[in-house]
Amino acid sequence: ISFSATRAVRTSCAGSSVSLYPNPTTGLVTLEGVTAGAQIRVFDGGGRLVIATVSTGTAHKVDLGAQAAGTYHVVVA
Repeated sequence: ISFSATRAVRTSCAGSSVSLYPNPTTGLVTLEGVTAGAQIRVFDGGGRLVIATVSTGTAHKVDLGAQAAGTYHVVVA
């Protein structure tokens, strides 16, 4: 298995900014810039919800270690 260099994903919406790193990962990812109580949902490439959690602070870790290799979509609301 080979991976590209570690990178972060950063997005902005309505004046707020969320970063997700490392990308790619084989385990924990960190989301920074979320608000406490934000709903975090992770969907696999087929659109299936694989993780649903609630942020406890401005930085939240999500464990993707049990998920198959692939592309995932993270929704913070």
